[in-house]
Amino acid sequence: PDAEHLIRIEGEPPAPLPPTSWTSQAMADYLYLHLLARRPTATEKALALEILGAKTPARTGVEDLFWALVVSPEFQFIH
Repeated sequence: PDAEHLIRIEGEPPAPLPPTSWTSQAMADYLYLHLLARRPTATEKALALEILGAKTPARTGVEDLFWALVVSPEFQFIH
């Protein structure tokens, strides 16, 4: 892109930015809502928290849960 022809962005963003620090529970809810358009069941939430880590999600745990949801038949059916 040509820097001379870009539109200058000013003001507040149209939607709030996501939090910079996540809890494992919030990350599990976020991934389920955005990938499967629903909240996790109690069993799914327990498994997700086991994968993510105790209180704060580990990077590898987030990656593992993300890919587990993306390759799930439910995600493939939706998308």
